[in-house]
Amino acid sequence: MQTRVYHQYRSVNNKESIPRVSMVNRRSLMARIHTRKLSLRIITFYTIFIFAFFISIFFIYVRTFIVDEDQSHDPFSHQSRSHKVPDSPKNVYDEQLWDSPHSIGFHPCVKPTAKYKGVQQFDRYMSVRSNGGLNQMRTGIADMVAVAHIMNATLVIPQLDKRSFWQDSSVFSDIFDELHFIESLKGDIRIVQELPKSLEAAPRARKHFTSWAGVGYYEEMTKLWNEYQVLRTILDFSADICVTTTTPLSGIRLGCCCCYIATTCFFLGMCKLNIHSQWKGFVIHVAKSDSRLANNDLPLDIQRLRCRAMYHALRFSPPIENLGKRLVDRLRSRGERYIALHLRYEKDMLSFTGCAYGLTDAESEELRILRETTNYWKVKKINSTEQRIGGFCPLTPKEVGIFLQALGFPPSTPIYIAAGEIYGGNTHLSELSSRFPNLIFKESLATPEELKAFNNHASQNAAIDYIISVESDVFVPSYSGNMARAVEGHRRFLGHRKTIDPDRKGLVEIFDKLETGRLVEGTALSHMVQRMHKNRQGAPRKRQGPLPGVKGRARFRTEESFYENPYPECICGSRSKLERT
Repeated sequence: MQTRVYHQYRSVNNKESIPRVSMVNRRSLMARIHTRKLSLRIITFYTIFIFAFFISIFFIYVRTFIVDEDQSHDPFSHQSRSHKVPDSPKNVYDEQLWDSPHSIGFHPCVKPTAKYKGVQQFDRYMSVRSNGGLNQMRTGIADMVAVAHIMNATLVIPQLDKRSFWQDSSVFSDIFDELHFIESLKGDIRIVQELPKSLEAAPRARKHFTSWAGVGYYEEMTKLWNEYQVLRTILDFSADICVTTTTPLSGIRLGCCCCYIATTCFFLGMCKLNIHSQWKGFVIHVAKSDSRLANNDLPLDIQRLRCRAMYHALRFSPPIENLGKRLVDRLRSRGERYIALHLRYEKDMLSFTGCAYGLTDAESEELRILRETTNYWKVKKINSTEQRIGGFCPLTPKEVGIFLQALGFPPSTPIYIAAGEIYGGNTHLSELSSRFPNLIFKESLATPEELKAFNNHASQNAAIDYIISVESDVFVPSYSGNMARAVEGHRRFLGHRKTIDPDRKGLVEIFDKLETGRLVEGTALSHMVQRMHKNRQGAPRKRQGPLPGVKGRARFRTEESFYENPYPECICGSRSKLERT
């Protein structure tokens, strides 16, 4: 019948003579047949559509559940969920300036795998002296948590650096929530506030662990426990041993107050020991904590443990947390979005990097003398011009002003200055405030009474700046130092919040053209700067490896820090997204 209808349909088109009634009936028949076919297709289509819809709802629910469960232990999670800023008129703020990069589908993932095991031993202790400023110590402590797990050791609450440039007398509990630190990691390692009394006179191995070491290195270091057992066995031969003699047994040399096993010195603390019942354990003392663990090629569980330590366990102390949150609320109450600018134009950084561009001769000489007289700064002679051309200098306040203006931020933009004392004071700072007069300091946000407890404690003040920076709408560091890297990594972990990383090497070329008149501020400059930074705004991407051509251990220095970008180990997404980044 379909064939007949088809032929008659063709005859109509060929203008053949057909009775009108017959033609109508055949058209009606054809329409019914066609409708029947479409109905079957439509039913099939809707069935598939409804099935796909419910499957999508199921996956969205599961993903939301995972994200909420992971963030439930995050000290910043309550701020992350409420990280919604008031709408601003579009004629004042261009949304592209403020919007975070596209990161839908990415979420924190720090739970251990099914193969993960906690620490079993309780007679092995590791004490740590952290070194550097706040964020150098913080990342070092997170590494030492992982190292203690690898070595199956009990971690003693770390000592903080009191001898660095800032001369901060703060102890661990002044900056971090000590009880929370111990409790939150109890499934990973055992942490004690201090050594047991019975171990105060026990032998200690003072170790300088190698930089950027892998798991194999620390598994080798666990032999120290075995060497200690050999030492204890030898000394147990007598209840009253004079250790001024030398014995060839097992290659162990005993000297007054120190016993050498291989190349490790165990401090005995006395020349005559009665050690049958005194020593109930053994202590390794780690003299430096920064950069002791590799950025890459570590087991997934070790990397996730570092993230749990960094982003969950190392919560700031209640006084710091409370003030930091209050200051963020005050910034938000103004009804405007804000930039947190880590303006690292401070005396110690300029002296350490040897950067003197824009300074007077007297200022340059002052910084040179400081560098020469600071013993733990190894490099003394630095070519300031080469440093700047290579992009190794902090941007000056004037350069930051030009940079932000070229990106399109209006002069009324609120900018929180997350920094210590700016070198040269208002003389240099005015070159930024002339372009962006709405500069905000913690001293103008907080009352003198609120800040009184933090006076003369640089690390505690830095912790307040850290909180405000993590919670900002846009974070801009003028230099890629420890705080800049730590804040950027934390913002990535919390949802890839917008972080604009200045290309200092590229910008220097632009600034020099402005200086010599080969380029003027305006549309052309803005296009150059915006194009240069299109892919430097904190979007999801895998951590960068060493620079091409760099070999040996030097390559580790050129790698992107794990804490600057904990993706992909601690930030999960779909397989297709992983392959595209």
